Amino acid sequence: MKSNYGIACIKKYPDDKEGYLFFRNKGKTDRTKKAIGISVDAIQFKKHFDKKLLRFKSSMKNYKAFNDLIAEAEKELQKTNNILIPKSKDKSSFLTFWELKLQEIENHNSRIKQAGIKTKFQKYLVSIGKTDLFFNQLTPDFIKDLQKYLTTAKDPKQMTTNTVTHYLKVIKGVISQKLEDEPTLYVIHPFTGIKYDKKTETDRPVLQDIEIDRLLNAEIENEK
Repeated sequence: MKSNYGIACIKKYPDDKEGYLFFRNKGKTDRTKKAIGISVDAIQFKKHFDKKLLRFKSSMKNYKAFNDLIAEAEKELQKTNNILIPKSKDKSSFLTFWELKLQEIENHNSRIKQAGIKTKFQKYLVSIGKTDLFFNQLTPDFIKDLQKYLTTAKDPKQMTTNTVTHYLKVIKGVISQKLEDEPTLYVIHPFTGIKYDKKTETDRPVLQDIEIDRLLNAEIENEK
């Protein structure tokens, strides 16, 4: 009998060498995850893990020990008929969800850029005495305060209006991904009433016709 879940290795941060093993539903919309409690070298996982058997191959160092731990985790899973029970939506970590979505971005540069936005978001949390945030704590007032912080904070320099707008739209995009699985998560969407400042036009100096003529007709003493 085929299992309705797979096992994925997910790194906490993009540059980490090790990742954590999770049971993960195979459904296209339901991607519920459950931590197994095992950390492993991400490269070794990709090289030696059999995704059909959900076990490490014998080519993996200490494969038996890893497979025994997976077997124990599966016994616990059988207590809920192999159904991955998600956390309560009120206790769902926004940062953990964002990190998992980051790992799904295939383009390396895009992943690094969004990770930078996440770091900026975490700095704001630290400034208000928090280290994490639940989805139910994302409210319109929170987003307004975040927008003000991004607009005024000098860390290390003040951000432009265009950059603030981009950051907020990325954060809104992460929330939208969560709403794909839980469309009734919010009674009032966190970005309700949020207005983006108009984009600032970049003043690019242009050479005048007379200046171009001077360049074209300039006498050059040394042709080299």
